[in-house]
Amino acid sequence: MPSATATDPVARMESMLLTPLKAKPDEPVPPVPWRGRRSRGGGYAALMPTIDEFFGTSNQVCGGFWPFGTDMALPAEGVPVGRSLMTGAGVCCDPISWFKAGIIKQPSMFLLGLPAIGKSTFVRREVLGLSALGMNAIIPGDLKPDYASLVNMLGGQVIRLGAGIGVVNPLDPGDLHHALQQLEGEARKDLTDYYNDTRAALMEVLLTIMRTGRENDTDAGARGVTARESDILSVAVRVLHDRHGGDPQPPVIADLRDLLREGPDEVRTAAVWDDPENDELYRAQVRGLLADLHGFSNRMTKFGRLFGDQTTARIDLSRPVDFDISALAQSGDDVVAAVLATTWTSAFAAKNAADMLAEEGLQPRRNHVIIMDEMHRALRAS
Repeated sequence: MPSATATDPVARMESMLLTPLKAKPDEPVPPVPWRGRRSRGGGYAALMPTIDEFFGTSNQVCGGFWPFGTDMALPAEGVPVGRSLMTGAGVCCDPISWFKAGIIKQPSMFLLGLPAIGKSTFVRREVLGLSALGMNAIIPGDLKPDYASLVNMLGGQVIRLGAGIGVVNPLDPGDLHHALQQLEGEARKDLTDYYNDTRAALMEVLLTIMRTGRENDTDAGARGVTARESDILSVAVRVLHDRHGGDPQPPVIADLRDLLREGPDEVRTAAVWDDPENDELYRAQVRGLLADLHGFSNRMTKFGRLFGDQTTARIDLSRPVDFDISALAQSGDDVVAAVLATTWTSAFAAKNAADMLAEEGLQPRRNHVIIMDEMHRALRAS
């Protein structure tokens, strides 16, 4: 009849842990090394921390110590994210703190992992810790949403986008129209150049996504923006700014469409440089752009409902910001990619404008961390 210890794995393990190491019959049991024994249940420690010695009066000692009184293998810089599985020491990490401490050369982090293993949970921990360190998070594309409740808890701004919910104007990324009105001189000129370049580049991206997403399109030339169309857009957004830069509200895509239909001299020269007065040739060059810009400005289309009007909510970078696009979770990749391209551009544009306003002494300087989630959706569409 086997004993209970022989059949019960728990009892057998307890017996192993409680039984001292056997030596040879005539030898004493060897002492336990300071690291523990290299055997099952021996308690071996891979790395022993250095313990600091303290001297003080009874009042000082009994008044309390810093709870982490032992040395750490990793630098104690940044947001606490857990403990090392090897040593039990605390692990602190975030890209901005490590950049400031000189541990990394660029204040950036790339997080890659399989679904449902805790990536978003880790990032939420980073957002919460960075907010305690005085840095606001900008989440320009929250599709599930993963961060809206946290941003609300931190007193931040949640901007909801979707058909019938909220609109973003691609011709005013990052609310630069109002930022420009606060600047003068060289700073205004620099931000104006950035504003026009950003708007032209974003419109090219949106047109490319729209044309690539069309079904049964046999015209290969329609898939993307041609070099001539790129030049036309670049000139047109600058002419548009010259006309509407002082208006209370920025222009919308319908204004850009109407400008191309009108055909001012600068745009005609970009479209038909050798014969700008030829109306028929000019119309042939801008026909495709006009049709697609009308699709973006028509509030009855899937893109027009999202991009055809003024931006619903202006970005406030004095607190955390989350673009909640969960209403688009079941939309096609082309719609999601177009919205992500616009909100990402808006986030970086708003940050650039905020830095320029801070340099001019118009607002306090702030540090931000931009979290670009769901990148695979944009990559899939392009």
